[in-house]
Amino acid sequence: MWSEPEHLEIINTAYELISCEGSVCAICGATVALAHAGILDNRPHTSNGEGFLEMFCPTYKGKDFYVDEPSVCDGNLITAAPTASLLWAK
Repeated sequence: MWSEPEHLEIINTAYELISCEGSVCAICGATVALAHAGILDNRPHTSNGEGFLEMFCPTYKGKDFYVDEPSVCDGNLITAAPTASLLWAK
């Protein structure tokens, strides 16, 4: 769903929010959208397991910043695996 063109505006807004220190949160497949935007290239983050982002985003460059945890908070960026919805909301 996140790769559909109608969601580009949301991804652009997320990029702008991150740039001006606003908060952005992504869970499950939404992390792929952030990877496509380059937002995860140089910040600690998580997703649906190691290798998931590479599988769905060939341009993903953040492998060295991937943290194998249910939820990861890096300042104004929060990412989570699909099983961590309670941690993500917290």
